[in-house]
Amino acid sequence: MKEALDTDPQISRMADILEQLRDLNQLIKLHLPRENKFMLKQYEFRKAKFLQELKEILLVYEVSVEDLAT
Repeated sequence: MKEALDTDPQISRMADILEQLRDLNQLIKLHLPRENKFMLKQYEFRKAKFLQELKEILLVYEVSVEDLAT
């Protein structure tokens, strides 16, 4: 698997996006109790962009989000 990360930029980018999503989820949890709506919206916007990019990369491998829901 490590070889795939080193050679396939799409797989490497997916791993990066997943790490970014993990970090954003932590930041969202941090700002929820404080009701900092501006920061929360910024994080949710970034999360949506990462999810869209992830969807596009998955399509390269002929995997759709609907496929994952089954």
